[in-house]
Amino acid sequence: MCVEKLPLNEVSFYDQLFHNPAVIETATVTKLTRNLFIIAIIPLVSYLFFYQKRKESGQDNIEKDKVPKWYTFIPLFVIGFLILSVIRTIGDATLESSGVSFGIFTENTWKSIYTSLSSFGTTYLLGIAMAGVGLSTNFKNFKGMGLKPFYIGFIAALAVGAVSLIFVSLFGGFVKV
Repeated sequence: MCVEKLPLNEVSFYDQLFHNPAVIETATVTKLTRNLFIIAIIPLVSYLFFYQKRKESGQDNIEKDKVPKWYTFIPLFVIGFLILSVIRTIGDATLESSGVSFGIFTENTWKSIYTSLSSFGTTYLLGIAMAGVGLSTNFKNFKGMGLKPFYIGFIAALAVGAVSLIFVSLFGGFVKV
């Protein structure tokens, strides 16, 4: 199985705890599967947010032309994530079936390509995104919010943990290591 490795801190944690590369691969697949659900959750939450704002403003009967198009609910990074996931999956699948990725790249060339792109993405693009979030943060907006944002984040983290535990208990038996 060809999977991207977890970030170094997570790899070292699992390696120190289990001393088994199969555990790292299983954890990686689990994490990537969880991240894949971003593609469904973000547009849903965006739509619910729009619907709630529309309801609060008393505009329940908005004409169809005033309702945003479906693709406006999907951020560009989600589309990019989906496209790159499909490219990587097809590249790995064609490499595994024919020994040549996309019919032109040898195994070493393909690994070099996705390793370089992954490194560029995690180093530079993620850094740019984090800087953008940080630079656009106005701390005056946090004043007076109280603990509500903390509670929401805590509940979200608990929900992710609970859903993960449920899925591991339901589907964990299907994973062969």
